[in-house]
Amino acid sequence: MTGTDLCVDVPPGTPALGTRPTLKPCINTASYQTLSFLAGEIKATFAVDRCLNVSGGMPVPGSPIILWDGCGQGLYNEYYYLNGRIKPLGQCVDIFGGASYPGAQVGMYPCWPDAANQDWDFHWR
Repeated sequence: MTGTDLCVDVPPGTPALGTRPTLKPCINTASYQTLSFLAGEIKATFAVDRCLNVSGGMPVPGSPIILWDGCGQGLYNEYYYLNGRIKPLGQCVDIFGGASYPGAQVGMYPCWPDAANQDWDFHWR
């Protein structure tokens, strides 16, 4: 998250389908090192492939971001465009409630100009 020391985190190991990533302090852990961006997908590549997926298949306001399988199968709700904002199909990846704190959940919301809770830095290790 731009301007904070918070990163999107996924649990290590084999997280269950539907697990929701949360914000956590940015530290050098296995889960941070296993997020990758390739061909439009943000993947968590550890024991089992999981991608960041817009739950329900359509990016409507309030849709949570979850971990799901099917990476690389061309699912439209797993493709993201990175430009400071993460925008699948016209909605922005957003911190629910607008406040950045450890444990905050990530989901979809309409893109708003200058919304700090929708502005992301991208650091790949």
